[in-house]
Amino acid sequence: MKFHATKTLLLLSFLIPAVVHAAETTVRTEKEVMRNLLKDETFSIKPLIGALAYTDSQGDSSGRAAYGLTIDTNFLTMNNPNLTQVFFGPVIGVIASHLGDPGSNAFGGSATAATGQAGSNLLLLPVNLKMGYAFTDYYRLGIHAGGTGVYRSVASAINMGEGSDRSGSLWKLYPNLGADLDIALSKTVALSLRPDWTVTPETNLFAGTLGVGIFLD
Repeated sequence: MKFHATKTLLLLSFLIPAVVHAAETTVRTEKEVMRNLLKDETFSIKPLIGALAYTDSQGDSSGRAAYGLTIDTNFLTMNNPNLTQVFFGPVIGVIASHLGDPGSNAFGGSATAATGQAGSNLLLLPVNLKMGYAFTDYYRLGIHAGGTGVYRSVASAINMGEGSDRSGSLWKLYPNLGADLDIALSKTVALSLRPDWTVTPETNLFAGTLGVGIFLD
């Protein structure tokens, strides 16, 4: 009986550390699998596609395809890894669109009338501060605000007030604000829906984009 008890104790002395080690490995593995979802995002690059809505030189509502890129940085997780649910930091980017003449299609071509604006293009350079909250590892809702540098190769192509009567190019800075919905698809990739309004003295410019965020932290 003593012999069997001793064998049992020896066996347990080997099994218990092995079980504990296996459990710790499982926990670490689960954390590694979950790592880099929205709560752990520090730095990401987001290629964008979407559409613009604006008032053209004829006073009509128009829409054009747009494409671009944003770079998002979360200062909170960068400085304190425990602050995982809140996103707070700068977002900078570039969004471009070919406008063409009034009455053109989504890509700025096939205009119904020629007004001398066939080569007009638009460039947006948003510089924003973004704040968001991750309700889960997979969903985050936020807002952003700041300024957008607007370049019009033909200033009169869009009715934005100041300089809209000019035929040449024009740079202007306007305030902007919008919302952000981020949805994690995997450990390092997320979809981002970004409606944004650039506020001008005349009619506001709307940009709605869908981005694919790639986490680089």
